[in-house]
Amino acid sequence: MAYRNLRNLRNLWPLILACFVGCVADSSARAQSIDWGKDLKKAARESEIYGKPVLLYLSTDWCHFCRKMEGETFADSEVGAKVSGDLIAVRLDGEKHRSIVKKFGVRGFPMSIVLDSRMKVLAEIRGYRKVPQFLGDLSEFGPDTDGALSIYGKACPVQPLETGKFAIGKVDIAVEHRGYQVLFASDANRDLFRANPQKYWPAMDGFCVVSALDDGKKRLGKLEHATLYEGVTWFFASKARKKAFDADAENYARRLAGNASGS
Repeated sequence: MAYRNLRNLRNLWPLILACFVGCVADSSARAQSIDWGKDLKKAARESEIYGKPVLLYLSTDWCHFCRKMEGETFADSEVGAKVSGDLIAVRLDGEKHRSIVKKFGVRGFPMSIVLDSRMKVLAEIRGYRKVPQFLGDLSEFGPDTDGALSIYGKACPVQPLETGKFAIGKVDIAVEHRGYQVLFASDANRDLFRANPQKYWPAMDGFCVVSALDDGKKRLGKLEHATLYEGVTWFFASKARKKAFDADAENYARRLAGNASGS
């Protein structure tokens, strides 16, 4: 790919990736806090991409059992891992989002609702729930694909690089690569990937190189924080991490290569 095309594609990535912003959880074994979203429409798009249901949690400032739910149940590491790993989490104030409260017929708080990508209700979990109860409530919900999805979720990694357009991959057109399941929008895209997976596979499997090298922490990047450098896609855990990489990309690439050669 010519340098000018790479430069143009690098500028295009934020526009492409804005269509499928990811809330990708840290997959390390440590306890995970829940990264609550605040936009239900955005969560629906993410649900389609990742094949994960949405957990909509509605509470109010005056609700005693909401505080109890947040301070105990949602603070539990096992609940955090379940919600962050298997669902798209959205937390909204019921007083400020009365149209949503009315839409879903909510009559009391706290209220947890599991939704699919089309906002169809899959389950209603009413009131305060202790950790074992809540884990049981959520036990049947998770990604609708077999195996671990890559950082691209259900998005095709080939389509943006080849056409500058976003496309959802198909479960029946999949390849296992480096322990991840990768979905493709077409057989042709799958064949392109098989012929040259390095071209489409992100640096560090999609983990944030800045977090790894500067902080010694393994954090998955997010789809909205991405850049293209030397023909490789790099994902970062935050806007600040991406900015740090952009300011000194050559150094980070060299350090990463050095670590790989020394391992």
